[in-house]
Amino acid sequence: LIVIGRNPWGSEMHKFNKELVLRNIAILEPRAFIGAPARKVSFPNVTIIGKEAFRHADGLEEIDIPNVIILDEEALEDTGISHISLPHASVINEQALRTKTLTKLELTTPEEIILGDKIVVNSKNIDLVLNKNKSPNGNSSPKATDATHWAGYEWKSITYK
Repeated sequence: LIVIGRNPWGSEMHKFNKELVLRNIAILEPRAFIGAPARKVSFPNVTIIGKEAFRHADGLEEIDIPNVIILDEEALEDTGISHISLPHASVINEQALRTKTLTKLELTTPEEIILGDKIVVNSKNIDLVLNKNKSPNGNSSPKATDATHWAGYEWKSITYK
């Protein structure tokens, strides 16, 4: 288990202004990459992203976090991400995905998803992809209530995998 704490590279962070790939990291602690200049990050083995881990990293356009289970408060707030896929996320805390650039969100775990308040901003501009068991006739929660409503939000569209 490898954990990355707050801003581990200090003033050297500018060296990661293009792409950062860390394969052996399991947990990103709070504020680990707050304001980081990286454009693309890949953490294939991270399961927990702590509070404000990438907050204000407005240059961050792409993130690959396929095994994340928990996104803590404001984890990706104010980034430049437009599309995010979270196939295993089952806990998304308050304001975790509040970024104005988000246009596609994939939450495809078949498990129940626990959501905090105000997880996104401008949900009407976001295409949502859910696991098919979260459709109105599905067996996992929260379920969509119709073609554009899920978890108390109105989405641009909802499709199912």
